[in-house]
Amino acid sequence: MPKMLSDARRKLVWVPVIANPSAPSVATELTGASVLDISCLVTSANFALGATGEDAINDPALCAEGNDSAPGRVNYQAAMDFFRWTTTAEDKAWTTFTDKGIGGYLVQRIGEDYRNPFAVGDELQVYQA
Repeated sequence: MPKMLSDARRKLVWVPVIANPSAPSVATELTGASVLDISCLVTSANFALGATGEDAINDPALCAEGNDSAPGRVNYQAAMDFFRWTTTAEDKAWTTFTDKGIGGYLVQRIGEDYRNPFAVGDELQVYQA
């Protein structure tokens, strides 16, 4: 598989509602006025989105000769800084993410130019807030 630079190859959007996060609808859920494309509004320096590790379950059997652990739930992280703009219309990312507990989904596509719209068959990562 050929290697590629990641320049301009990450599309990131905020979607308020997705009926089936395993298969978001390109035609109805990933387009439209309610979708906020934040691909160019997030700084890359402090960006983190994805799995960060997993919990270990420490519960050995009574007959075990030593400690034993099994993988548990996966932990995820979403952290990003936004560029600030001079008008409210331009400052949409900053004014949208103003508090904790904002419901919705971050949808990310890596590997294709961010300017290209989502298409059926794209490999997407969907993270529920």
